[in-house]
Order: sequence, then structure tokens, then C-alpha cells
Amino acid sequence: MLLCFYDDMSKWDEDFDIGNGADAVLVHLLQWSLVCNSSWKVHIAKFSLLVGLIFGYLVSGCLADWVGRQLVLVVSVLFVLVFGLTLALSVNVTMFITLRFFEGFSLAGVFLSLYVARE
Repeated sequence: MLLCFYDDMSKWDEDFDIGNGADAVLVHLLQWSLVCNSSWKVHIAKFSLLVGLIFGYLVSGCLADWVGRQLVLVVSVLFVLVFGLTLALSVNVTMFITLRFFEGFSLAGVFLSLYVARE
């Protein structure tokens, strides 16, 4: 991959124009060092969403039986909103992975409540 040859942002800035939106994604890849030896962080971020969904299904299912599906749905939607906005504003990979877990946890409450409500 071409990006593996660039170790720092100064060399990237000299060789490429970073003016449009597509180049901004590449800048974040380099800024958070998500290329070459650190590309495993991308897979951890994806996996954290799935782990959050699993734990969210377990907790929100029991919680919905105890306090009611409507309350769990409303609280889950609010948490999805909050975690989604903070996820978009995350400043490093650790914060992104952690917020991705809680986003999955909250999404599980929404999915489960809506699935049972439509039956």
C-alpha cells in the first residue's frame, strides 16, 4: 500500500494535495496511524461494536422485561444520539473504540425494543 511508505504527515503534505473530502479521510488514517503496522486498530473498532451489541442485547432484554419496552426504547434512542455525536467528534482511536462499544450497546436496546414491539 502506498501509505505504508509515509511515516509522518510532513512528507504526506509535500507529495499530495489534501484539499478535498476524500483526502481528509486519508489524513485521519495517517493522523491516528491506522495504516501498516497499526491497521489492526480498525478491526478492533469494528469488533467493539459487535461486542457492544451482544452485551446490549443481554442487558436491554432483561431491563425491558423489568421496566417496560417503551422506556428502554426512549432511553436507548437518547443514548444512541449522545454516543453517535460524541463518536463523530472523537479525538483518538481509544476514545473511538470505547464510544463504538457504547453505541453498539445502545443500538441493541433500540433493535430489540422495536423488534418485539412490531410483533
